[in-house]
Amino acid sequence: MGKIRRLSEEVIRKIAAGEVIERPASVVKELIENSIDASADRISIKLESGGKKLIRVIDNGEGMTKDDLLLSVERYTTSKISSAVDLSNLRTLGFRGEALSSIAAVSKLSISSKPKDQLVGYKIEVEEGRILFLEEVGIPEGTVVEVRDLFFNVPARKKFLKTEKVELEHSIDEILRFSICYTHIGFSVEHGKKELLNLPPTDDPIKRFSMLFGEDVADDIKRVSEEYDDIVIDAYLTTSIMRLKPDRLFFYVNRRNIRDREMIYSVLKAYDQRIIKGEYPQGAVFIEIDPRKVDFNVHPQKTEVRFQDEKVYSRIASCVKKLFKKSIKFPVSASFPKEESFLFVKEKRASYKTKKIPQIIGQVGKRYIVCEAEEGLLLIDQHGAHERIIYERMKKEIRKEGVQKVIEPKRIELDPEGALVLRKNLDIFRKMKIEIREFGKNTFIIDSYPEVLKGADWKKIINEFLRAKKGYEIFEEALKILACHSAIKAGDELSIIQMKNLVKELYETSIPTNCPHGRPIFHLITYRQLERMFKK
Repeated sequence: MGKIRRLSEEVIRKIAAGEVIERPASVVKELIENSIDASADRISIKLESGGKKLIRVIDNGEGMTKDDLLLSVERYTTSKISSAVDLSNLRTLGFRGEALSSIAAVSKLSISSKPKDQLVGYKIEVEEGRILFLEEVGIPEGTVVEVRDLFFNVPARKKFLKTEKVELEHSIDEILRFSICYTHIGFSVEHGKKELLNLPPTDDPIKRFSMLFGEDVADDIKRVSEEYDDIVIDAYLTTSIMRLKPDRLFFYVNRRNIRDREMIYSVLKAYDQRIIKGEYPQGAVFIEIDPRKVDFNVHPQKTEVRFQDEKVYSRIASCVKKLFKKSIKFPVSASFPKEESFLFVKEKRASYKTKKIPQIIGQVGKRYIVCEAEEGLLLIDQHGAHERIIYERMKKEIRKEGVQKVIEPKRIELDPEGALVLRKNLDIFRKMKIEIREFGKNTFIIDSYPEVLKGADWKKIINEFLRAKKGYEIFEEALKILACHSAIKAGDELSIIQMKNLVKELYETSIPTNCPHGRPIFHLITYRQLERMFKK
């Protein structure tokens, strides 16, 4: 007798269920998708023990007939598609016909449902994939699904579930993802006897953000959109309130939540240097695309997609950039020569208008320039401001011929490992019009460099360059390092004239709000805030 054997139907069901159902949150996701596909506008979720003991989802959708109930718990049965051709034209969230049968294979499942045009409903109970009974019940229109004792018959899977708190957090995360896209649906969530969420329907996505993440985040969200022949992108994103992880940055393709690192990268690319490395904006990007140009049938959990045209990612970046292309009013009108006061800055050029000009007051702690602005007291980080100026000057310098250079040889001694790294990257510095040559085994000579870098601490610059982590865009990172180490430092004393010139040059840059590393340059204390400080 051979070694290969057929698996039993019970084992097959449990293996298949494992691909779709990983934890209670997977069940919550699949059941909410069914409710949305059934045109529900009210969905209630009840959880116990983080969903390990009970998951109950109640909706007021279309409901199911007796025959539909019987078929719904069998494998590969669905009302969403009827042929392979339909896979290229999906309009629903569900389509694989695996969810309920997978849930039934690893839990004690009951479903009660009544269509809107029926007098009575029906209830079915299933355990380990086997139907226990089907009976008539009196219930309102819609569907009630109860999932009890998840993984009771798969101990190996059950023991890998996390604590009640962690499993609850995963389920809440899934619910939030649906609630952000489907704002016309009211969602409520209970855990045990405690109400965790109660989200009424709204036609304004920003109101839903306010309910979920607070008014400050909602107030900071700006909307931009862009339309092409085959794709529409609609983005709602914060411009100043960030997080240290992308847990509140959501993406939707044809109203399906997608988790895609390339999309995150596209958004961060659009923010450019307006955000600190390691921080992420909050909000959502909605993409509507011809279903024939996207494949949702990539993973059993339906959270990944493949696009026919990879231009989708560059178009996301292009759309999000529009957040910063609009004229932005800055809270400053510092004292400039010729009575010029800065009012508006666009992405690539500053414009000035003549009006009465407030004064630069002075310097605080030899770190910050203090201005009296129209809106209040404005603080400007002198190091960040100068860093931005030098960075943009350098980018202009390396694009043109005949750059004015400083001929002032500098000798740098490195350890063998550092010498090897620098030797491999000399071309990077040549592109920045910095001439470095080997002078012995581990010694290098910096022969010349652009005048803008005069006074730079080359030992520190080279050492930081050598410490730069792999994966950086090394050319950009080198520019940032050079700008940082060449800029005015905290502790440098400036005259009023120097401060005026620094602020004027800052407003002539393309991104005067942030240093090249993304840190903010401005901080405004409004007159209203000052009055509150003094109890006025």
